[in-house]
Amino acid sequence: MTLTSLLGIGTPSGPTLLLVLKATTILLVTVMLAGALHKAAAGVRHLVWLVAIAAVLLLPALSRWMPLDLPVLPAAASVATVTPPTTGEAIINTAAPSQTQSTPTVTTSAATAGITMPSLGTMLIGLWAVVAVLLIARLIHGTLAVQRIVRNAQPLADDDWNDRLYDVADRLGIARAPRVVKSESIHVPFATGLLNATIVLPAECDTWTPGQRDAVLIHELGHVRRRDLLGHTLGRVACAVYWFHPLVWTAARRLRDASERACDDLAIRLGSRPSEYAEHLLQIVTAVGRSPVPSVALAMAQRKEFEGRMLAILDPALRREAPPRWQVASITGALMAMSLLVAAAAPAPAPAQAKPLELANTATKTVLADPPQDPLPVAKPAPKASPEPATAPDGKSTVVNVNPNVRINVRTQGELPAEIRDANPELLAKILRTDSSAEVRRVAAWGLHDHADVPVAFGALSQAAERDADADVRTMAVWALESSRDSKVTELLGRVLARDSDADAREMAAWALGQFADPSAAAPLAAALAKESSDHTLGTIAWAIGNVPMDRAPAKLTALLTNDSKQTRLMAAWALSNIADKTTLPAIRAALKQPQDGSTTRALLRAAMAMDPTPDGLSDLLTSADPGVRAAAVAAMSGKRSIDPWPWPWPRPRPNP
Repeated sequence: MTLTSLLGIGTPSGPTLLLVLKATTILLVTVMLAGALHKAAAGVRHLVWLVAIAAVLLLPALSRWMPLDLPVLPAAASVATVTPPTTGEAIINTAAPSQTQSTPTVTTSAATAGITMPSLGTMLIGLWAVVAVLLIARLIHGTLAVQRIVRNAQPLADDDWNDRLYDVADRLGIARAPRVVKSESIHVPFATGLLNATIVLPAECDTWTPGQRDAVLIHELGHVRRRDLLGHTLGRVACAVYWFHPLVWTAARRLRDASERACDDLAIRLGSRPSEYAEHLLQIVTAVGRSPVPSVALAMAQRKEFEGRMLAILDPALRREAPPRWQVASITGALMAMSLLVAAAAPAPAPAQAKPLELANTATKTVLADPPQDPLPVAKPAPKASPEPATAPDGKSTVVNVNPNVRINVRTQGELPAEIRDANPELLAKILRTDSSAEVRRVAAWGLHDHADVPVAFGALSQAAERDADADVRTMAVWALESSRDSKVTELLGRVLARDSDADAREMAAWALGQFADPSAAAPLAAALAKESSDHTLGTIAWAIGNVPMDRAPAKLTALLTNDSKQTRLMAAWALSNIADKTTLPAIRAALKQPQDGSTTRALLRAAMAMDPTPDGLSDLLTSADPGVRAAAVAAMSGKRSIDPWPWPWPRPRPNP
């Protein structure tokens, strides 16, 4: 059996089956590509799923407009096979004229002489049309429901809300802030509107803390900036058109999940602490319960996707940066090229073969070649069921079972939960000192983070930070010591920064010293800066130096302005702007004259403007190919003290043990 015969080429159902096969091919390639990018930022995976859904929606038009003409050899002549007749039967050759009769006589039964039933292919197409119309009607009904909610909502006139709205919109580069309204009909915030975006808040928003307000605004404005509403709508339309295809439902679900995680990443990049942001998300999910939200809206939090988002928010190893333009262009181009090839491909007709078909009556047997084939039925797959959402056993501490082997307690109000406050630091300290498994010691160090000021815990963490044989255990112990306020901790971290052989442990020590902002940390940081070889650790040391009060910048700090690592150069420029040591201006001016990328040039210009409102060499920047550099130079020439805020918080989320 050939592919042509399997797809029923030449039958009414053939084009439909071929279209489904092409859509399946595109989606399978997308699934494999998304799996290969599982460590990439959520924005990258969102782009992959968005391009795939758009390609599947365009597939019928592309298949019709651009088929590939593949020349094939002419089919061999068919030879009819004649079965010798039995006694009393006559053979009628349908290929030659008969002198006795013009057409063969074929008897039909009375049962088949009545009403003709539609073919299986016709019935399946009718079923598809009915279900597709129902799903489109549901989509329209949801759109009307959202419009009714927005129409009946009250404009938010609170000055605090509006100030935060415009501040976040400016930070995200949104020229026209969307409208914000408050509705009694909902319990979870959402964004809606393809052309004119609107953010709808529940009535409980008046009682939210400033942190909750910022988290909600950053998340929802992130959807507006990324135009996620358009992608979400395309996903819903694709599910209506390909309702029978489970991979389309999977793609739409993954698209929505990636858009939510990309907005979570955006909130963390703008300075929200992951632990606090996760806490705000948990409070919203707890308050929502099972209140329905129209499917056309982008709700901030839903129970069925809560567990995965919590894990992603609290995972320090995940990448959170937005995809650069070259990556957007390459991914989009590659997927669209693959989709065009799949859409243009069409199987060539198979050569005709002689297949005898016998129509018998009492005296006649007729042999026909190449009988028509029945259409192949299209199976209707059912969408996969969503996993059951997590449950909250109480209102104070919500237990989220995101992994059968991990139990994460997220505090929702007040101080630390009692189960963490009352844990036995003596037992954890003993495990950290004596257990033979490095993984067990690492988990023990993680658990002592909230008890770092307890003497027995501080002693065990200090010993592990300096003497443990495993680098991961030392790194986790240093992270836990960041919560200690013991007077000896700065000196201890300085020794780790100076002596540890592992770059990750040294980098964590530099981060902890930067968190303390203790003037006594200036000397060990400057000493480490002079001999450190890891670019990543150098960037963190520069950031820590920028947080420590000092009058003179370390000599090696200006040398980082020409480092091979872009991140290290940016950190050095930020630190120099914080220290504002005017003796570093010549080095900054010299770096400005060197060929740099646009981000580094703007960072150097900010650093120079922090010490000199009109730094030298601005006229040279007016010929830059980067419009951002030219705009920054014009702003500096006009006397502006700062180009824009420096969003450089460096929180360390609670790591997964």
